[in-house]
Amino acid sequence: MLIKNLKECEEFIGMDKTTLREVLHPKNDNVHLSCSLAYAKLKPGDSSLPHRLRSTEIYFIILAC
Repeated sequence: MLIKNLKECEEFIGMDKTTLREVLHPKNDNVHLSCSLAYAKLKPGDSSLPHRLRSTEIYFIILAC
C-alpha cells in the first residue's frame, strides 16, 4: 500500500498550464503501472492547453461550490 499526503506532493505548473501535484508516477514511486495520477487545479472558467501524451492520464474532478 502506498499512502501519500497531497500537501506533501510538490506543486508545479504543467506544460498544459495547469497547477499540478504528481500523486503517483511509475518512474518515481517504484510501482508497476501504465499510467500516472496527478492532482490538477484550474480557476473557474479556465481550461488546460490542448496536449497529447504517450502515457495514460487519469483525471478526477472536484467541483468547488
